[in-house]
Amino acid sequence: MIRLRNGGLFLSTMSNTSPSPAKSRKRRRRWTFISPTGEVIRTSSLKQFADKYGLRHSNVQSLACGHFSTLKGFCSTHPKVKKRRERVTTVLHDTKSEQDYVLGANMKTFAKAHNICYNDLSKLLTGRRIACKGYVLRKTWEMTQIDTAEYSS
Repeated sequence: MIRLRNGGLFLSTMSNTSPSPAKSRKRRRRWTFISPTGEVIRTSSLKQFADKYGLRHSNVQSLACGHFSTLKGFCSTHPKVKKRRERVTTVLHDTKSEQDYVLGANMKTFAKAHNICYNDLSKLLTGRRIACKGYVLRKTWEMTQIDTAEYSS
């Protein structure tokens, strides 16, 4: 109850007690990024993450909130960059050596490193081509293995 200057009384519905411990605690944020090698990195401090990997703090903040989709190979896990994240984490299967490769942030560097034409790789990723120099999408490879197992028995 509060006494007003004009002599009236004001009834307050709010209590004068301190806020509950759950409300007064600072909420801990955790951010998740995908490294250039494809591993998932979780951090609670953007500043420490930036210092550890030699990145600018402001750029890491932009990556965390989705303004940047990728930054020097690191990919954001923000919902805004879902399409880009799917492209970065695409796995290609080499049918000759039976190895899997993560596409990574840059298609051109992947194409040069594996001696594939950039346009052919682009067609492979958009679904206009099934295979390119022995490389297929991992999803496609898995589907062919299921079909082969069914017909062989």
